[in-house]
Amino acid sequence: GEISTPTTQAYPLGTPTAKLTAQPTQTATVLELSASVPFISLHMFPDGTGWASHPSNSAVYHTSDGGLNWVAVYESPGGPIYGEFYLDGSTAWLSCSDYGTLGSSILHTTDAGATWSKTSLDFTGGKLYFLDKNVGFMFCGDRLIENDLITFYSTRDGGQTWDQSFTLSGNLFPNLQIRG
Repeated sequence: GEISTPTTQAYPLGTPTAKLTAQPTQTATVLELSASVPFISLHMFPDGTGWASHPSNSAVYHTSDGGLNWVAVYESPGGPIYGEFYLDGSTAWLSCSDYGTLGSSILHTTDAGATWSKTSLDFTGGKLYFLDKNVGFMFCGDRLIENDLITFYSTRDGGQTWDQSFTLSGNLFPNLQIRG
């Protein structure tokens, strides 16, 4: 068979017909949040949704417009939030204390905090981390009189049930002396 030889053709670029007559200007926009909504942590996502926590770990806020407006989506009835994890702009878990008991609860939302499901636990809550909507981990640490108690829990059902994976108790810091 024959191989055709490519032809070279010049395409003239031509002369531009429009001129730039004005230079665009840029102005800085400064967003000021109300003093009544202080944040201690902020978690934003590329779609403009985000979550923020109150400094006393007593409330969680949500935004759906890049942080221009914030809505309180959870306010604690009294106990602190031990840990929170935000998978995306609509899915979150909170580990909260239940005053009056020695337990805690896991709160979970999939609709940006409009509704929360609650799972009661018979142990103190802790820091949360989720790999996806089902698999998660909780790290709990309690300071006892002279001993530390560290417990690690895992879930495979989105936080509805938790399995104790690891516990370490004893004096973890032998060189640390607490004086009263």
